[in-house]
Amino acid sequence: MEPLLSIVIPTKNRQKYAFSIIKSILSINHNSLELVVHDNSDSNNLEKKLSESINDDRLVYRYNNNPLSTIHNFDNAMKFVNGQYVCYIGDDDGINPQIMQIIEWANKNDLDAIIPSNPVTYSWPDYKNTGKLNIYPFNGRFKEIDVKKNLNIFLKNGAIYYLKYGLPKVYHGIVRKECFDFVYNKLGYYFGALSPDIFASIAISSFYPKKVVTIDYPITIAGTSYESNKTHETEEAKKLKLSDAPHFNNMGPYKWSDYVPSVYSVSSIWAESSIHALEDLNRTDLIHKINQYKMCLEIALDSPHNEKLIVDNFLNPNNHWSKHLMYHFQKNRTKLEKLSKKITNRLFKIFLRKKTITINDLDSIEIAIKKMSKHIDINNLNIKDILRR
Repeated sequence: MEPLLSIVIPTKNRQKYAFSIIKSILSINHNSLELVVHDNSDSNNLEKKLSESINDDRLVYRYNNNPLSTIHNFDNAMKFVNGQYVCYIGDDDGINPQIMQIIEWANKNDLDAIIPSNPVTYSWPDYKNTGKLNIYPFNGRFKEIDVKKNLNIFLKNGAIYYLKYGLPKVYHGIVRKECFDFVYNKLGYYFGALSPDIFASIAISSFYPKKVVTIDYPITIAGTSYESNKTHETEEAKKLKLSDAPHFNNMGPYKWSDYVPSVYSVSSIWAESSIHALEDLNRTDLIHKINQYKMCLEIALDSPHNEKLIVDNFLNPNNHWSKHLMYHFQKNRTKLEKLSKKITNRLFKIFLRKKTITINDLDSIEIAIKKMSKHIDINNLNIKDILRR
């Protein structure tokens, strides 16, 4: 039978994390669940460990030791997906065991995508902590959204922080496989650019999925580990030249979009991946809606040592005073908005401090998932009850 859900994990050289979440997912007792693992590690140690301890027909494991970029690892994994719905996660993330009840509800209501709030995070043990689970308040409320409207707002705000807008999430979200197939039938691939989740989200959104809902509920646990953070959060990573960015590893020839400043930062990678998706799909009508001033200033705020290069060489090479004025107007306005939001968030955190649950000394994602499930049971937040409301 065709599975209802395929959970997909592209992994590389992080066998400890991957093995833990594979065991956890396969402990979910549901025949309509499929787990696809595409392993691009330097060795097949994970395969050996799985063959020794796991015998489950729901596991689709493929090992490929040819050097692959993150994009190609994601794309190759998709070729083995059989489910009606797809959820991508990282190898250090987790899955709520109640996910199959959510999938059955999505299928019954003919949903194209579910966008969760992801209120649960887990930090794997490292030199900074002993394994920490954070559970932020959530209420299970859901509402239908207009993807076309949210995509236009996203573009007008610089095409960068896609997670802030009502757009389908292929990473830590749920998307009908048909939506992926629209992209594949047009391009011949599912993922492109330098950030697979952003590329796929914007590409799928450009087809305007008809029925998409947001839900304030943890479908997944967003995991973090030292290995996943070191590529972009360290000071050394933030000062890299664009040509040295790890995103280009094993990518082969790559044409950076002319619409984005050629500097390295989290924001520039996000913007380039968003625009690259629209360029590949020939959606120039949507590209023209992007607020370039907003995009440039967000990249400059993220990478202040590149601001002069961004403004003088990219945004305003002819030194027009009106463009300078517009940029600095946008900059001051955005700084004020960010300050206001920072104050609001600080007050919000103080107000919710007693409601936020933090549990330390958790050795693995498996233990963290059990703690989260216990919290859900104690607080009567079972998804079946929520969806009946």
